[in-house]
Amino acid sequence: MRLLLLAAAAAALAYSVLLPKPLDGSVWEVKVRRDALLTWSRRDTLVFEGGRVAVAGPVASGVAPARYSTHGAGDGLQWTATLTSEEGETLSWQGAVAGERVEGTVLSTDASGRVTRLKFAGLRKKQK
Repeated sequence: MRLLLLAAAAAALAYSVLLPKPLDGSVWEVKVRRDALLTWSRRDTLVFEGGRVAVAGPVASGVAPARYSTHGAGDGLQWTATLTSEEGETLSWQGAVAGERVEGTVLSTDASGRVTRLKFAGLRKKQK
């Protein structure tokens, strides 16, 4: 029984690591802003490749790419990722994809533990 459970766990791990994720190869231009009425937005770029997401822009300056996970399919696709910096900052992204659009939230936690809630929304970048 243990051997069967171990084999199932190994297969699930191999599936999640080795097979391409639904968002791999996509790039998204997003605007990120505080979860408040009168705030400025910042532009960031989400790049999904090899089961990892990288964020390029001012919100994620200094954070390393990280693995992402997905749930659902098609227009019901949801994803999550937690990116961290060497200074101890954590960005927890949760998003939903609907066609060519993506939106969601980011919880930014600084090294002292202070949490800032952000929202993001944007479009899939056209491939040339």
